Amino acid sequence: MSLEDKMLDLLKDHAPKGEFEADRKKSCKAKYYFKRPESNVYDQKAFEIYKNQIGGGDGKELTPIKETGLAHFCSLRSSSAFLFNLLGDSTGSVKIIDNRFDLPKGDYSLEFEKKLQGIGTSNIDAYLRHFSSGPEDKETLILVESKMLEFLTPDYTISKSYLNQEKYKGIDPRISQVFLKVFSLITDVSQPAIDGYRCPLKKEFQTQFDVFQLLKHSLGFISQYSKGAIKKADAVTLLNIFYEMNNPSLLGEYEKEYSSILSKEKESNAFIGFDWIAELYHSYGLSFRFLGLNQNILINEITEVSPAKKAYIEKRYSFAC
Repeated sequence: MSLEDKMLDLLKDHAPKGEFEADRKKSCKAKYYFKRPESNVYDQKAFEIYKNQIGGGDGKELTPIKETGLAHFCSLRSSSAFLFNLLGDSTGSVKIIDNRFDLPKGDYSLEFEKKLQGIGTSNIDAYLRHFSSGPEDKETLILVESKMLEFLTPDYTISKSYLNQEKYKGIDPRISQVFLKVFSLITDVSQPAIDGYRCPLKKEFQTQFDVFQLLKHSLGFISQYSKGAIKKADAVTLLNIFYEMNNPSLLGEYEKEYSSILSKEKESNAFIGFDWIAELYHSYGLSFRFLGLNQNILINEITEVSPAKKAYIEKRYSFAC
């Protein structure tokens, strides 16, 4: 057994009752999959509202895969299902309360798997927009990337395309200059490309969250914004929501390994490249910042969540009794 297996067993023990694919012969991992995507969510009405958005992303979350014959979204480790359970609501919006992170309170419209076009397409897991009126009218956007157990098997590579200036044709030179600088900073060009098209990251940037993916989203957003493809806004927060156990002692012999990995994940939130990106966004009249928070902070300090939904999340993901 590995740390990953132990965490999946705990997630299964605390999952809602539903049919699992334990007897599938294609993969032993199928025992960690529900038979139906609906079994993996709290709010069934909300799932019906957002199902087409969730299934429409490049990750094809609702399309069966060969390994298990089941959709990614059916998995206990699905970051898409994880985020949907945190934010999805049948009202079609997310309510943010007074918080210490200076996110304006109020109702935010919610969209899953919004396409952002930079060099190629990237899908941001959730896209929130809020207009606050007052002495100073303000339009706030929150771009949310979620991670469940990906930190156990991180991808330490970057596509070579992002290091090629010719690929930035059609993108404002101000944007291409900054992102070429950032992508060059994190890439270990002294090592050969993997499979001919992916380059390894430098060791100091081999963080537990997917820095390359976050940078792709940042590039995709500002590229579209600069062309007027996204409605004018004032502030952008790139929010990385990651999974964290409340009581890692349940991991037994794997607790130390887990704590070490999680510590690296938190340290990786301080990435110098985001300072350069903030300056770039400012040149377009936008403020920009990056936040990395776990699910407990999100539901207890930022969003308004019903007692029943909070109990579901705390039992399911924090293993509360």
